[in-house]
Amino acid sequence: MHQTYRTTELAAEDRSIIERLLGRMLQPDEAVEIIAYVIPELAEAESVARSRAAARILELAKGKHVGCLSARDLIEEDRR
Repeated sequence: MHQTYRTTELAAEDRSIIERLLGRMLQPDEAVEIIAYVIPELAEAESVARSRAAARILELAKGKHVGCLSARDLIEEDRR
C-alpha cells in the first residue's frame, strides 16, 4: 500500500501517530507518504485462522456442537 497525504487531510489520531513515529510535530503544509508492506506468511496465517473460525461459526449455525464456544466467542477468537 502506498499513499500520500497532506497533513491537513489526516485524522487527529493518525497525525498523532505519525508525529510520534517521526519524533516531531508535523507542519500544516507538509506532505506525508505512507508505505505499508504485508508479510506474506502473516497474511496467509491470518487467512487460515479466519477460514477456520468461519467454518466453526457455520457449524454452530447448523446446530452442531463446537465445544462450549458461542458465535461471539468464535468471532472474538478470530480477532486475536
